[in-house]
Amino acid sequence: MENTILQIDQVLSSVETAVKNLSWLVADKLDNPDYMYEITQQLLRSNPHVVGSAIAFEPLYYPEKGVLYSPYSYLTEKGIESKQLGTEDYEYHYMDWYLIPKLLGKPYWSEPYFDEGGADLVMTTFSLPIYDAE
Repeated sequence: MENTILQIDQVLSSVETAVKNLSWLVADKLDNPDYMYEITQQLLRSNPHVVGSAIAFEPLYYPEKGVLYSPYSYLTEKGIESKQLGTEDYEYHYMDWYLIPKLLGKPYWSEPYFDEGGADLVMTTFSLPIYDAE
């Protein structure tokens, strides 16, 4: 059992490290919202334990992109696919994976959930709040 716990800890730690290693790139590329798709894809390519990756912005952060802008990339049998996650039917800013780390102001692992409309499987999410200069 101890070995299993160590293996799980290693997976969680590798995901946290991969996310943190790319977080500076989000801040650096805030002037290019379309580049966020490249960052989400890069995370999938760099860590085999990640099945989906989103960068979820505050409502109206990019008014030209609509109210909810969240580039999302995920693994499929065909490879990596991407889509815009925020819609009228999926208001992510009310989801635990978005709201709890925002309120706590620190990284957060969500409880397992079924990711309907995203990767369409049971997963847990590591969320890292990132703040711009304002």
